[in-house]
Amino acid sequence: MKAMVIETQGDAGKLAWLEVPLPDIGPHDLLVKVKAASVTLEEKTAIVRGVIDDLLPGLADGRLKHVVDKVFPLEKAVELQDYMRSNRQVGKIVLKVD
Repeated sequence: MKAMVIETQGDAGKLAWLEVPLPDIGPHDLLVKVKAASVTLEEKTAIVRGVIDDLLPGLADGRLKHVVDKVFPLEKAVELQDYMRSNRQVGKIVLKVD
């Protein structure tokens, strides 16, 4: 699979699109499929660089806050999927794995 990888410490210029093996999914892991349409490799790279340069520092220093819409326990994962498919959420949906 293709993945945006940071191989060494540094700025967004260290990002690289690489072919990487599919990860082994453990019992406490969740595989999330991300879809993007009509976005070129250059646009994807710019988006990731923008997140690293602009959003992550704001989250780290508290200027930006993430919004959690709902938290579902692992045993309600099917309900979480139904809720996510309904597209009613405002913010993140969290699957809590104890």
